[in-house]
Amino acid sequence: MVGGDLLERAVGFALGSLAAVSDADLSRRTPCSDWDLVMLLRHLEDSVDAVCDGIEQGRIDLGADIPAADDPLGAVRSGLCRLLGAWLCAKCDAITVCGLPLSTVVLADIAALEITVHAWDIGSACADPRTIPTPLATELLSVARVAVTGRRDPLFGARVPVPASACQSDRLVAFFGRDPAVWKLPSAQR
Repeated sequence: MVGGDLLERAVGFALGSLAAVSDADLSRRTPCSDWDLVMLLRHLEDSVDAVCDGIEQGRIDLGADIPAADDPLGAVRSGLCRLLGAWLCAKCDAITVCGLPLSTVVLADIAALEITVHAWDIGSACADPRTIPTPLATELLSVARVAVTGRRDPLFGARVPVPASACQSDRLVAFFGRDPAVWKLPSAQR
């Protein structure tokens, strides 16, 4: 399906971040306020499953209660692989989200945004702060500026100011309330 390049690159970045995670890391604090790594992985699993449902079934019904996987890390990995397969086999150009129409390409772009930012969170939590590749961060920052308008809370933290010299990766995560300077510090100093 046309338009999936951004999603494919986001999934690749996320799989790289997941490679740094061990079972010993699951209780680590994350850049997502009040969430440890298990909670973040479960959130990402739910998000990826919803996008897969949208692509495969043509609709997303938010609020479905999905039981948590026993292995959240494995569940996210397999969910991301399912997402790529679903995208490659996608046949519809639009889906419905809670009854409202949405372009499948827009859904893929928003999913790429969520997957990438949370992949950065995962790497940062595991003391492996990965820089989002500049082309991916630049494109996602454009998506973010269109997708996130108006009231930001409770979904997103306030934007964090970054220096004019900040890279696109830092600009993107700061847009969503993450302080890249803090998360680049060793975990003992955070």
